[in-house]
Amino acid sequence: MTAGPLPVVDVDHLRSGHTGHALSAIREAGVFYLVNHGVSEHLIAGAADAAKSFFSLPEDEKEKVHVDVRHRGYLGFGGAKMVGADAPDLKESFVYGVEHVAPEDGAGSLLVGPNQWPGHLPGFQASVYGFFQAVLTAGKTVLSGVALALGLGADFFEAHLVDPLARGSLIHYPPKPVGGPPSSLGVGAHTDYGLITLLWQDQVGGLEVRRGDDWISVPPLPGTLVINSGDLLARWSNGRLPSTDHRVVSNGVSDRYSMAVFLDPSYDTIVDPRDCGLAAGDSPRYSPVVVGDHISVRFDSSFSYRKER
Repeated sequence: MTAGPLPVVDVDHLRSGHTGHALSAIREAGVFYLVNHGVSEHLIAGAADAAKSFFSLPEDEKEKVHVDVRHRGYLGFGGAKMVGADAPDLKESFVYGVEHVAPEDGAGSLLVGPNQWPGHLPGFQASVYGFFQAVLTAGKTVLSGVALALGLGADFFEAHLVDPLARGSLIHYPPKPVGGPPSSLGVGAHTDYGLITLLWQDQVGGLEVRRGDDWISVPPLPGTLVINSGDLLARWSNGRLPSTDHRVVSNGVSDRYSMAVFLDPSYDTIVDPRDCGLAAGDSPRYSPVVVGDHISVRFDSSFSYRKER
């Protein structure tokens, strides 16, 4: 099944081992729609309403949870700029992750720790984190299907996802400012850093993925999440699965809201393409990399608060 130029994958097919469609979807476009994902409309609506409530607060209220060194909290306008972009992203976001106590000082302390929840919004934490947990469950099912499609056991990724370096982001894209450049991008072209991203988007649209020299629209499709593959999946699969270049284009007149969940392995996981099995005569195209180191480097190049630090 397809929706326009992009395929639609049923979670039930992944569970039953019918993974060929999903693998083709990632190989051809690096992105697909996921149906029957198990994230209820109630959870989605609750999290989306919480996001809108947060972004409607005065700036000084949002800044009370200004993003910290562990990448938790509010990132205002101008806080993110994709590598190679001419200007910062036209967006604001609230970022969070798997809830942890603060770790001892060290590399991991820059990506793992407690979240900064806005205490003045009753129900915000429960709504957002409940959505996050449900999406993580769907993501693990997707990855079991990806593992089967790569000729691995369905549980290949499980051991690396017991304590995942998973993150969520609530995102608000405002209309372009009056007099702004006509090509203003909500997010500049980039690839995601980890394994897979699971995205809910509202009905405004604007997400595009690169296919060859063209940009293909990924319009909202009710009842679906958008799945795209990232850098670590490309590395682990030795290039058999691509990392998808994508962007968000503002329509110039409407506020847009989306909620992304980034499902990545635990901090100390070593991603080595040899672990996924190489084709006869093939050699590793990527050197092994530690997940936390890889994510940290990408964060450092994209977020202004880390440069200031």
